[in-house]
Amino acid sequence: MTWAPGVGISKYPRLGGSNNQRAAFMAFAAGFSAGEFETFPKFYTSDVVLKVPSSHAPVEGFDAVVKFYKDFFAKIQETLEVEQLICDDAGICAKMIAHLTALEDTKEPFGDFRKGEKLSLKVYVVYGLRDGLISSIEVRGRD
Repeated sequence: MTWAPGVGISKYPRLGGSNNQRAAFMAFAAGFSAGEFETFPKFYTSDVVLKVPSSHAPVEGFDAVVKFYKDFFAKIQETLEVEQLICDDAGICAKMIAHLTALEDTKEPFGDFRKGEKLSLKVYVVYGLRDGLISSIEVRGRD
């Protein structure tokens, strides 16, 4: 028996304000935290833009954003702890703690990091959505 393409395959729902879409965001965050590059980038648009406080210039485009995270994750393991989500079909505002563990000695904009050192950063991340996919990511520190 041959299955038609996509039949019998579970797909993540698009992101947005419904309960299923909120659950999809949690799947995105879990995939991100696990460094699953076969999973979390599927939630990005082709023209996604990333703005982080440590960089003056935004990272633009799917390939550039994925490369940014691959380079970062090679040095630092990042695990997201989601504290609060505000979601609608236009965007998601996430209040999170980013738990960072250095995999090697590295110099980062937020400080020198020695292998094994841990740091937890409280952040707000605003995700712009287009057609249920992440089109922009803006990270901001919080107290």
